[in-house]
Amino acid sequence: MEHGSRETRRISPYWWGLGTGIALALVVIGLGMLIFRPTIILGNTQYENGMSSQQMTGLLNKANRIINTIEEQYILEDLSVDDLIEGMYEGLMDVLDDQYAEYYTAEEYAEIKINTEGSYGGVGISVAGQDIVAVYEGSPAAAAGIQPGDRLMAVEGESISGMSTEELRERISGQIGEARNLTLYRPSDDSTYDVAVTLAEVEIPTVFWHEIEDGIMYLQITSFDTVTEEQFDEAWEQMTASGMKGLILDLRNNLGGSLNAVLAVADHLVPEGLIAYTENKQGERQEFYAEGEGIQVPMTVLVNEYSASASELLCGALKERDVATVVGTTTFGKGIVQTTWSMSDGTAYKMTTAKYYTPNGNNIHGTGIEPDIQIDLTEEQKQMSEIPEEEDMQLQTALEVIRTDIGA
Repeated sequence: MEHGSRETRRISPYWWGLGTGIALALVVIGLGMLIFRPTIILGNTQYENGMSSQQMTGLLNKANRIINTIEEQYILEDLSVDDLIEGMYEGLMDVLDDQYAEYYTAEEYAEIKINTEGSYGGVGISVAGQDIVAVYEGSPAAAAGIQPGDRLMAVEGESISGMSTEELRERISGQIGEARNLTLYRPSDDSTYDVAVTLAEVEIPTVFWHEIEDGIMYLQITSFDTVTEEQFDEAWEQMTASGMKGLILDLRNNLGGSLNAVLAVADHLVPEGLIAYTENKQGERQEFYAEGEGIQVPMTVLVNEYSASASELLCGALKERDVATVVGTTTFGKGIVQTTWSMSDGTAYKMTTAKYYTPNGNNIHGTGIEPDIQIDLTEEQKQMSEIPEEEDMQLQTALEVIRTDIGA
């Protein structure tokens, strides 16, 4: 679960030519100024993290020597000074022994923002391997007649067979207004066809709902992104207008996301009072409260071992505030919060900055949340991309709980 980004100032490295000691010194000094902001105390330099000017000089000299040695002696791979500097930034995150700490290059952070903000310049499809599993409503792909079940064969004449997910995403996304020529295969009529699509801003759906039976609504949230709040508000209005008598909230396989997004959803469901709180390194506590009356109909929540972070925050509040019955398997167990700081050059870094606690003061990191009703899927069902509702025993159990609660 992540807090929002903060802008911090970067003093860029200054590099005029490979192999020159003066240029290397300037690069490393730029790195030092980026990491440790100085203040002046009695004519001597003292850095905010407690380093003395002598320690800083030693750091710069050592980094300068290592970079020179790599440039002059290393034979296995040609690396630019930019590569080496990026590696130094990454090393600062690696030494934290925090599996969630990361340094992002400008390109990597741009991709992260696409995934978390929920919109991008693309064609509007979700692909598993080469199979198109979803076509987003109103997208260029939908307008071009692409259908779920079609198989993507090539982009701009280049076969996508064997491409990684990241490589494929790069091929079919980019600047809004750019064109992409796609080759697809349609199994239903054994035909191959070509189509040209124009990249447009595509909002990635994270909220899906339908009426599972008379007045009982099924609502799935796949992740908590920037777009989730608006999508949830729209679904909430529609479900309410349709005469909602009970709600099944499906958080299975939801790995979490934005703290702000999950709090916005919780504010609809949890009655006035505490949702959760966090504590940082200094012991400072930040509490998050719901302000409304909460959901007024019976509710169940579906979770599994891949319900994590923000999903667990919401599940914990619903369970401990006696709002919903939790059905499924023990959740992942991620009870910590990460903060991302963005830099003026487009790079960013992230680390764990707080623990979060449920309303009853439980930190579930490493343990997860135990459901009220423990029930698992079969191993075969766990490998299926979509389980028929009548065969989904977790869903059917949650449905039976709702039926009982509403007297159906």
